[in-house]
Amino acid sequence: MARALRHAGLPLEGSHHRGADDAWNIAALIGRLVRDRHWPTHPLQALADHSHEI
Repeated sequence: MARALRHAGLPLEGSHHRGADDAWNIAALIGRLVRDRHWPTHPLQALADHSHEI
């Protein structure tokens, strides 16, 4: 997660592997993905799209 945060240009908040802090950091990553339009608008369609790649 720390590497993903660095890649996204986000700071690591709190302590790594502490539940509440990890949830906060994951939420920040998802927020960045949504804002940058890298998050699927319909999650079930994204799963169907990926199933063809396997």
